[in-house]
Amino acid sequence: MTAPFPAPDRGQPVGAAPVATLRDLDNMQALAVMMMRDGFCNSPGQLRVRDVFVNTLGASAGAAAAGHWAEFARFLVANARRPLMCHARACPCVGADEAVVAHLLFHAATGAREDAMLILMLLIPGDRALCAVMMAEGAGRAVMRAARIAAQRPDQPIETLH
Repeated sequence: MTAPFPAPDRGQPVGAAPVATLRDLDNMQALAVMMMRDGFCNSPGQLRVRDVFVNTLGASAGAAAAGHWAEFARFLVANARRPLMCHARACPCVGADEAVVAHLLFHAATGAREDAMLILMLLIPGDRALCAVMMAEGAGRAVMRAARIAAQRPDQPIETLH
């Protein structure tokens, strides 16, 4: 005897399904999700992303990091198989697309290029994955550095960076 699976919720956009909470993620991945909400899905929020990089990494390194992030974000959004979904800035949930991008950036930043490429192919066509993974490496390293520096500042937790 088998039990039927529940019907999927057709009212929720693909990629927005909650899969975790921000508290479930490490600092780097939580910061990546918050930056994705600002830098991918919210054009005015791109200035906040730049400010996070400049405030944690300094003017010169922060501007370069913001450039890596913007290049990656533009490429990913332009080449996505479907529109990427983000939760609201203050939402404690992490959506499926947000989790995929956070994991992608972690693997790219830590040199796990093959894993990063496999993850990327969940979002973009395979023929664009190599170019995207190189951009993800720069963006991921920038987010990782910013998260590490922010973690050393007990007066400014990750949640207050945005």
